[in-house]
Amino acid sequence: MESPALENGIEYKNQAGNRAGTVTLERFKLVATNALLEHDDLQERYLQQQTELQELQAKLAETEASLWKLTNVSEKACIEMVNLHEDLETKIDVEQRCREEAEHYASKMVKENKKIIRENKEIKRKSMALLGQAGLNVFEISSG
Repeated sequence: MESPALENGIEYKNQAGNRAGTVTLERFKLVATNALLEHDDLQERYLQQQTELQELQAKLAETEASLWKLTNVSEKACIEMVNLHEDLETKIDVEQRCREEAEHYASKMVKENKKIIRENKEIKRKSMALLGQAGLNVFEISSG
């Protein structure tokens, strides 16, 4: 049998070991509790971020749909503007050609009118000369 001092030493070691084991177990429980709390916190943050992600994805889809509509309307407006511009250019070209032809025709008519007036004056002059040679007075013909 062992001596009481030796037994006390073993007993002391067991008590110290139990305390160390208890401290280690308590520390483990504390770490585990902290880990669970952190896990719960991380889980909550994850769910919040998932919700935020879904909201952002929905907003992105909405924005992309709006962008597509705006792009589509913009393209149609550009096409319409190009068509209107081409139509306007065509009308301007037609109006310009008509104006140029009208100016050319008017110029031609003015020249022709001047020519006719000259010819008419010449005919009147010759008529007066012929009537003068025939000895007739212009007033006699009119009254007769």
